[in-house]
Amino acid sequence: MGTRMAWILMDLHGFFKSVLIRRTRPIRVAIIFLLTLNTLFAQVDPLTYKPTSLVNDFAGVFTPAQEASLERQLVDFNDSTTNVIAVVTVNDMNGYPSWQLAYDILDRWGVQHKDDGNGIVILIKPRNETAGDVAISVGYSLEAVIPDILAKRIIDEQMIPDLKEERYYDAVTAAIDVMLPLIADEIAHEREYNAIGIIVAFMLFFAIIIGIVILIDKKGGKPGSSGGKSGNGGFWRALWLASMANGGSSSGGHHGGFGGGGFGGFGSRGGGGGGGASGRF
Repeated sequence: MGTRMAWILMDLHGFFKSVLIRRTRPIRVAIIFLLTLNTLFAQVDPLTYKPTSLVNDFAGVFTPAQEASLERQLVDFNDSTTNVIAVVTVNDMNGYPSWQLAYDILDRWGVQHKDDGNGIVILIKPRNETAGDVAISVGYSLEAVIPDILAKRIIDEQMIPDLKEERYYDAVTAAIDVMLPLIADEIAHEREYNAIGIIVAFMLFFAIIIGIVILIDKKGGKPGSSGGKSGNGGFWRALWLASMANGGSSSGGHHGGFGGGGFGGFGSRGGGGGGGASGRF
């Protein structure tokens, strides 16, 4: 009786084992498939991304509401100053040091307008299988107000305490709250200088026009000249040439892509240079 019961128990064990294996096989396949997809997405080089906004949350650390709030704040700031701050999160650095990847994004995505160096990239890789990374890359035109030592303090004092607690939105907003007033003040001074330059240019232009008119009038009043009619023709010809020269020398702004209250895409590749800092958490 005991031997027979032992065989029955063994048969039942084999039966349930085979059923468990058959039923869990699809689950195991699905898990392997999802892990494979996660690995593939994690290994994509961030520099191959085609950004469509100022906040690019590839790691999925922000809620939709948080991402929309950051995007709106940064677009509004860009509209009022032309300075650009981009926030990027990734799941994997793909072998890049964080500072290098942040700088390459700044440069290759065209975050800083060409020849202006007026862009900033905040890059975050959350903690997963490896330690978390954070970096701030600053365009060369903004280094005067956000030098490397200040960028490092922003990371260490404003960001890492929240990053360690996985409060990614709070970390980014804390950094932005420090940087925006500094950048806005810098660009305001530049615009004052630009306004003065425009006024001076117009004054010089009209001074030249007045000088041309005086010369033409004097020439028209000389004996042997063809009289006022010829002088008037010379005046209008000179005025037309001067206006053409002024129109040809002016050019439209190259800060396009940020109009209409929304992000229209990054510009051409930046001019290089700049600074920043990085950290781990």
